[in-house]
Amino acid sequence: MKKPGIIFIALLALLAACGNQGPDVYIVGSYGTGEIGKACYWLNGVRTELPGGTWAQAITMADGKIHIVGYSGKNWQDSSRTACYWIDGVKTDLPGPEGSVATSIVVANGKTYIAGSYRHKDGQLVELCYWVDGKVNHTNITTALPKIAVLDGRLYITGIIGGRRQPRYWVDGVIKEIGAHRDEGLVRAITVSGGKVYMAGVGFNGSSNEAQACYWVDGQRKELSGGQAISIAVLDGKVYIAGIYDRDINSAQPDYQACYWVDGQRKELSGNGATSITVSGGKVYIAGMYKTDNDGRQQACYWVDGQRKDLPDGSFASGILLIEKEQK
Repeated sequence: MKKPGIIFIALLALLAACGNQGPDVYIVGSYGTGEIGKACYWLNGVRTELPGGTWAQAITMADGKIHIVGYSGKNWQDSSRTACYWIDGVKTDLPGPEGSVATSIVVANGKTYIAGSYRHKDGQLVELCYWVDGKVNHTNITTALPKIAVLDGRLYITGIIGGRRQPRYWVDGVIKEIGAHRDEGLVRAITVSGGKVYMAGVGFNGSSNEAQACYWVDGQRKELSGGQAISIAVLDGKVYIAGIYDRDINSAQPDYQACYWVDGQRKELSGNGATSITVSGGKVYIAGMYKTDNDGRQQACYWVDGQRKDLPDGSFASGILLIEKEQK
């Protein structure tokens, strides 16, 4: 017969094991003071510096390896920065003109696709570019904040494309407009699910020019309650979007509040920026930032179902990835 103490210890071990069944949470971003930043990632809140980098922008996993993209430079605003990526922490610079940055990555069909941009020598225009297995491709299209997705072998890139406020995306070399001809808006994020293309961003409402968060499903626009939609995820047909909204639209100075929407229903977050969203095990995970009360410093963080967790010494959190433990 087993002793009660042994049974109690075994029960505690079982409960501890059950409590550790959640996914590993990877978040990429940057930390530093002033204008000097260092690229990094956090694994379950523990920070690891990425060698030679300034800001890590996005993350994915393929074949058991962690892929991260971003850039290196003298500081966060360095005009001579260089786009780069890391595979399991080993850095490789991406070829291309000076002033480049990589902002999004997808690994599909055995190939690595990276979206980014670079600034022209005159400093005024930012051109969209992308890399396939490290080879740079130029588009002669102005853009900002490009994001990438692959569906059925076709390459989709969104962003502020062509310097216009017409919601648009780029697919296999062709620019396509979304919605009605007179619609105004900007696309900030993209994902594919169930054979459909989902995009999130902001629309502008008529003569008032008021920004309105929205998203598109195969080109059909759906309104959200104010603000800007910045990241999008879809699971089992349910649409999750992270972003911000202005708490005082009548003020000349914006007062941004982090938030997220689930099938159009908005929920507030205790922060001023939500940058990346994903879902696992019925829980919503969001990366972002908030400003500290004592000195107004920007603090990287993430939320799990609205509960905020700080990221040690972090300044910016840009992307989030969940890895189920059995995947390792």
